[in-house]
Amino acid sequence: MTLSVFTQSLADWLDSTGYKTSQNDGVLTLISWEDKTFLRQVLNEYTLTRAIRTGPEVFCMSSKRFDDIERFLVLELGNSIRYRLHYSPIEAPTDTKYLKPGWTIKPESVLVPMLKDSDGRLRGTYDIKNPEEVMPGWSVVDSPVSQTLLFDADGVNRARFSFNSAIQFSWVAEEELSTIQESFLHPYGQPLFPTGWIGPRGAEPEYVTKKWTKYKEKIATG
Repeated sequence: MTLSVFTQSLADWLDSTGYKTSQNDGVLTLISWEDKTFLRQVLNEYTLTRAIRTGPEVFCMSSKRFDDIERFLVLELGNSIRYRLHYSPIEAPTDTKYLKPGWTIKPESVLVPMLKDSDGRLRGTYDIKNPEEVMPGWSVVDSPVSQTLLFDADGVNRARFSFNSAIQFSWVAEEELSTIQESFLHPYGQPLFPTGWIGPRGAEPEYVTKKWTKYKEKIATG
């Protein structure tokens, strides 16, 4: 899998967030400081996981639809761009009562193959084709992981998520990728996000917009 699988607009978006990319053995890795996001394709499903520093990979989402992977990445990384613009973050609700009307969720516990090191610590999702490549003293174990299935208004299972992300994703699942991107770039999160989702942290968007505009004018005029 290569960066070319993304639409050009998302590739540009990832670049603007400061994330770097690397590719190895079919795994696409997005890197920002000590935060790494991994994208894999297994059979007909795409899976996103994340790891901090040298910690184990944590499941984020999986879907058979690649456009849902793109939507999720913009939803997850959008506040990185808002931070660079000095905008307050978009804070989408995570409580089940805020699930998009007509959509449903179903909790599910699944067994995920995980690598266990010689000290008994889980070190990440097992994704090695040849078992003999597992380091001496390490092993592969089936670890129970709590996940959430998200169903749209027609009862179609759109994707599998960690719990909070399913609630947030329900609000962008039917939106065009460009609309989600545009909303993260707007000081007030328009046209997609309600004003109540503008986080309390940072400067007020109106103040920041004026300050940012003056800054750009200063750069333009030298």
